[in-house]
Amino acid sequence: MALPIFIAGVAVGGLAIVALKNKAKIAEELKGGIEKARKFAEESLQKTKEPQKNANNKHRGKPKAQEEQDVTGD
Repeated sequence: MALPIFIAGVAVGGLAIVALKNKAKIAEELKGGIEKARKFAEESLQKTKEPQKNANNKHRGKPKAQEEQDVTGD
């Protein structure tokens, strides 16, 4: 039963070594990804605010009350 845990430990250790050797490249890629995510979030926020502004500028009347329906089926 200890063999799968040993294999997992070796894999994690190997990944850690590769990550340490490529630290600068990984950091650069993360910064690029974070910048893209920030721009996307800002654009999405602006897109959601535009329809809201248009809806607030229009005067909408109150909706008419709906007639009550007999839900019992009698």
